[in-house]
Amino acid sequence: MPSQSHALPRLLLVFLIAIGIGVPFIVWQRAGNAAAITGRPWDELSKAEQDEFSQKSYQELQETPVSSLGDLEGVRSHMSRIRWGVEGGVRAFNVDRQFEGTSAAAIDRQILIELASELIYYRYMQSDVEAYKRWRRDLGYALKPTDRLLKVWSVAQDYETVFEEQYPGDEHFEQVFDRFWAHGLSGINKANRVLGLCEGPGAAYIAFGKVSQNRPGDWPFPESAGAGRPGPVWVGTSASTHRDWWTAPHGEFADVLRGGQIIRVACLGIVVRYGDGIRLPMLLQFYQYPAGGQWWFRHFVVQNVPLNRNPGPTEF
Repeated sequence: MPSQSHALPRLLLVFLIAIGIGVPFIVWQRAGNAAAITGRPWDELSKAEQDEFSQKSYQELQETPVSSLGDLEGVRSHMSRIRWGVEGGVRAFNVDRQFEGTSAAAIDRQILIELASELIYYRYMQSDVEAYKRWRRDLGYALKPTDRLLKVWSVAQDYETVFEEQYPGDEHFEQVFDRFWAHGLSGINKANRVLGLCEGPGAAYIAFGKVSQNRPGDWPFPESAGAGRPGPVWVGTSASTHRDWWTAPHGEFADVLRGGQIIRVACLGIVVRYGDGIRLPMLLQFYQYPAGGQWWFRHFVVQNVPLNRNPGPTEF
């Protein structure tokens, strides 16, 4: 732990292109380098053409199967050796350049790598939901208030659709999480399970930025992915956000923003291979709580999702 103080069409509406929940998924290319590669500007390609080109691009990357990493320490060690950020060939918007080169940034970067390593291990490499919950609670998280997940994420309706059973009631909310959590690892072709971590130019990045109540969208999202890959290949025009059941002691990120302070944030992204053989960029958003400086998860998103890919929800 870092040292810090079923696949149903209607679910597509919840998990894809969920701009309404405040995640700015679409990042448009500025460099125009897609034209040099495809012969046409990226936004003139059909979604099917974009998906085909993206998958070909991802296949150029080297991959390490997570099964070869063994345990959590193996994941941490591997993730620490990956070339991240500008060094890894990925540029980003809204980067805090003054902070990026400091010793504090180096420390925070390692904390984020360890958090990402732990998430990959506890969510995808082991199947004990109790171990997963213990990890989240040890970090300081608690299950979100029931009403938020019922209203915002339609948990009760999704439970009845996915499991074809009546929702058991709010008094069994944690057991509902347990069942969804296990379901996320056993969907179609295990398409939600991460089986490989990619590396090489444009495969991974970490970038820091700053947001505020007046500028809540200034996250350091990828601009381009190096090695001739245009930015949209990394980010795409559709995305799937995983359902976050946990909250920090101080509340939601929106609560932190309402405090009026400038908040340091970070994005960590890495191209991964899922159980259905598809490679996609996985993007984690973090923010640093001003009091104490601890880093907290904000969102977990799968970028550039192909048009007909809908393995159903993944809880985290």
